[in-house]
Amino acid sequence: MYNVLPILGEGPAQTLAMAVGKEGRKISRANLLSHHAHFALSHDEAQALLEEVAGWADELKAYYGKWLVGTDLHMACDAVSSVRMRS
Repeated sequence: MYNVLPILGEGPAQTLAMAVGKEGRKISRANLLSHHAHFALSHDEAQALLEEVAGWADELKAYYGKWLVGTDLHMACDAVSSVRMRS
């Protein structure tokens, strides 16, 4: 998963480390779903998987909260935000 992790600069992650769809490294629902057929998934199956992964955000934030504090915690939580995945 390292290759698709969000890249942090200033503020919330803006892009991924590798291209994931027709719009390259852009973090958006449309881009993440754009190559569903490449993975032998119907559009509905891909949407369901995306929702499942996006649903992990709170669990990841809680996990990071056990190990990180301050700016590091804030940056990690921004990186796993599911806002752009769902819009």
